[in-house]
Amino acid sequence: MKIIKVLVLALFFTSCGNEDAPENLISEDVMVDLVTQTHILEAQVGRMNLNSYDSARVAFQYLENKLWMEFGVDSAQYNESYEYYAKYPKLFTQIYERVEDKLDAMENEAKEIETAEPITRE
Repeated sequence: MKIIKVLVLALFFTSCGNEDAPENLISEDVMVDLVTQTHILEAQVGRMNLNSYDSARVAFQYLENKLWMEFGVDSAQYNESYEYYAKYPKLFTQIYERVEDKLDAMENEAKEIETAEPITRE
């Protein structure tokens, strides 16, 4: 009887692995790029000065769908992958730290361009 309990527990713990990962899970690297670009889109739509929340939502959905097409994913795949990574706080935090690093690097690059000396022709 003890052996059966041990086997049942072993089966239970081995079945709790990454079995819940979606079949079409977006890789961490691609997820970082998608989340980064999604945050950029949110900022772009926010700066459009649209008259209503509905207009902003439509604009964002349009741009988001274009983004997903560029990456070859759809909303279901993105949402499933996002939910999967969100189940693992350490992994999710690592992804968002990489997103933040990319956004910071982009911001610094933009600042450098703004403050660069203009090129003059002689």
